[in-house]
Parts: sequence; structure tokens; C-alpha cells
Amino acid sequence: MSESSQLPQSISTVLNYIAQFYTWLQTQVAHYLQIYVFEKNPVLAERYGNLIVLMTTLTIIYALLEFFESFKKVLKYIIGLGWFILVLSIAFNFLNK
Repeated sequence: MSESSQLPQSISTVLNYIAQFYTWLQTQVAHYLQIYVFEKNPVLAERYGNLIVLMTTLTIIYALLEFFESFKKVLKYIIGLGWFILVLSIAFNFLNK
């Protein structure tokens, strides 16, 4: 019973760390934008910093999904070849008796 009650708390903790990291990343990007790009208008640095982090996050998620999608296609052929070799080896073993 304690394992099932720990699962939502651990998920909540992980999500909390992700949110903290995301917020930290937003402040870092906004800080460097304010220093190097938007010296005269720091409000724009914060706004564009938030958008840059959001777009970067979405791009990373998209790239990971594309990677796993292509890996899924390769894995499909590997599994098919594996089943084919397994059936072939069983058939040859049966024929050699």
C-alpha cells in the first residue's frame, strides 16, 4: 500500500524539479538577452526569453519523437527478421531429425 501512495508523490516531485529547471532556464535566457540584446528594454528580454525557451522545448520534444519514430521503423524490421530466423531455425531443426 505504501508503494502506490509513493508513486504520485514521486511523480509530483519529478514534475516539480522539471518546472523549477524550466523556470531557471527562462530566467537565464532572459538575463543573457537583457545583457547582450535588449539592454534598453528589459521587458522584451523577459518576454522573448520565455518564448525562446518554449520554442526550444517544443523543438526538442519534436526531435525526440521523430527519433523514436524512426527507431520504431528500424525495430520493426529487426523484430521481423528475428521472428523469421527463429521460425527458420525451428524448421531446420525439425527437418534434421
